[in-house]
Amino acid sequence: MVLAGQSLVGEAQRLVEQAIQRFNRYRAPEAVAELLDIEGSLVRVRFTGPFTRTCGINDWVEDLAFILEDLGVTARLIEVVEPQDLQEEWRIGVFEISPGGRRHAGR
Repeated sequence: MVLAGQSLVGEAQRLVEQAIQRFNRYRAPEAVAELLDIEGSLVRVRFTGPFTRTCGINDWVEDLAFILEDLGVTARLIEVVEPQDLQEEWRIGVFEISPGGRRHAGR
């Protein structure tokens, strides 16, 4: 038996994985996304690659929110975790998601 909440979590994970696959298709190898975890409405995604040496680092991370919204998931980037050594080529994006809608973070 699958509870309604479990079904929503499974659907959220499927959509997040689909968004990450789409992100990687168009942005790799400059930026590669990998799902770390989903905890409630929070999604943590690790982004790696040389994009971290360019300006607009957060724009690369925020692009995932737009892809999620194209898939029908309301997404808001709430934090970008940076390494202590900014020469390291990774960032972690923390997104708040909910089903439906097309409202994007701060826009």
